[in-house]
Amino acid sequence: MATVRAMGALLVLLLFSGCATTETNSYKIIGSIAVTVDAAMNGWGDYVRAGKASAEDELVVKGAYQQYQEAMRVAHSAVNLYLVDKNRPALELALDTLMANKNALVTIVERLMQ
Repeated sequence: MATVRAMGALLVLLLFSGCATTETNSYKIIGSIAVTVDAAMNGWGDYVRAGKASAEDELVVKGAYQQYQEAMRVAHSAVNLYLVDKNRPALELALDTLMANKNALVTIVERLMQ
């Protein structure tokens, strides 16, 4: 839980740092989340290929990954919408939701691979 709070604080710092634009910072956040999920899913793929995952486990991860993908689509849309309407609360909500979905997915993968 401390890691989640630290990532939230990092999110706020990146989003509101004075040098870069909100758009740039948002894409940096989105990119770092994508890298984390890619690493988790690569590890999960190795685990599955080794025959260690049950069919039920695969369905659980698939569901969490689909939720993450939808949150990623919403986050990208929120950045594009921000460029038009400057609705920062909507952008923050989309990024927070993406972070939560990333955390849920990574937690599931880590738990199942123990």
